[in-house]
Order: sequence, then structure tokens, then C-alpha cells
Amino acid sequence: MKTWHTLFLATLLMSSCIVVEDPGGDPEETRPGSYQEITFDDIMNEASIMSNAIIPATSVSGNTLDVFDVLVYKTNSDHYGKLTILGIDDSDNKALTIAATRYTATGAVLSETTNLTIGGTFRCDLEQMKEGGDESEFWWNRLSESDTEFTPWENAVFARYEF
Repeated sequence: MKTWHTLFLATLLMSSCIVVEDPGGDPEETRPGSYQEITFDDIMNEASIMSNAIIPATSVSGNTLDVFDVLVYKTNSDHYGKLTILGIDDSDNKALTIAATRYTATGAVLSETTNLTIGGTFRCDLEQMKEGGDESEFWWNRLSESDTEFTPWENAVFARYEF
């Protein structure tokens, strides 16, 4: 009787074991899949790679910065934000249209625009969400008929957000 009881308990214990497999990563490390899903924390995770390096945008070979590309940034006034390219108008001197969101230090939305156009050779103020301005964050720099650069201005820094 003792052997049967021990065998029964051992079988019961083995059958109640559950094997849990690792799904392949921490769900909290999942990157957003779209501009709308990028949060303040996602932007802060990119802060160490932001720089004032010029970002090539258009060339004779085509656009290297294109519709739906996202840049995260820190303004000259130390506010963090994100912007996405909505369009580059070839018929209007490569006018750049963006959507942008700027955050407070605690991650609350400070200001945003859903449709801001910056003409070729103009600068953009991401604090005021307008073309031009004394405290601009970048220059939409037209170098030639085909070449354009996204040039950070003063102390602003940017990074391309990779999905």
C-alpha cells in the first residue's frame, strides 16, 4: 500500500508541473510600431544617441529622409519631443511637412502640431511649432535642386527613431 501511495503522489506531482517558456524578451522592451505609439519614456531612451549631426534628406538618388520617418529631439530650451515626416513636396522647393509633439520634463504634452510646413531653406522653431523664429531647432537646408539636409540649429539635437 505504501508503494502505491508513493507512486500516486509522485504521478500527481509530475502531472501538475507547468513548464513556462520565455517568449523571447521582456514585454517592456518592445519598441513602438508607429509615431503615435512613441512615448516620452521612449524618447528619453534615445537621448544618449541624439546629436547635432546633419541628416541627409534628399538627393538626386531620392529621399533618404522620407514620409513616416521619425526623429526624436531635444530643443535649445531642453524640452524633448518627436516629429514625423508627413511629406516633402517636390513641386514646392522640397517643402517639408511634419507633425510634432513637445513634452515637459515630466512627460506631459507641452505643445503639438499635426501639420506644420517648412519651406525649402527655412528654419523651424519646435518650441513655438512654427516656421522661422529666433530660437529655431533645425534648418531645412536646400543645397541644390536635388539635395537637402536636415541641419540641427544651435544646441538642438536629433536622432532618427528606428522601429
